Amino acid sequence: MVCNGDVTLNGDFLPVGGLLPGVGGNGVTYNNQSFNPDRIIGMATPNKINMDNSSGGNAKNPDGTPTHAGAFFASDQIVINAKVLLCGSLISDGIDVSGNNNMDLRTSANLGTYVPHSMPGFGLLFQSIGGWARR
Repeated sequence: MVCNGDVTLNGDFLPVGGLLPGVGGNGVTYNNQSFNPDRIIGMATPNKINMDNSSGGNAKNPDGTPTHAGAFFASDQIVINAKVLLCGSLISDGIDVSGNNNMDLRTSANLGTYVPHSMPGFGLLFQSIGGWARR
């Protein structure tokens, strides 16, 4: 999905049937851990993505059902306004969590393989923290 302006996700944002079982960080198999290759969401905008949710975010088990899943790219900024439990990838010039910095972000080992070819990060799996500052 390519958007020309700001994007606001008011509520959970998941592909229907888009996540498959996989092994969690503790070696136990859980549902909703890896991406179904036929149902990946990729969102790109030159502006801003605002994320919110409706189901409680990381008040849930971090290995449980995410509130958001997919690959999200915003040239300007990604703003997380609520308790988000995200499975996927965030790529942006800045990530603002000042509205509610209580969240869980995790990736899936197969996301880089199945993300749409035109999305940034296609074919790659990496984790990078460019900087972290508290204001």
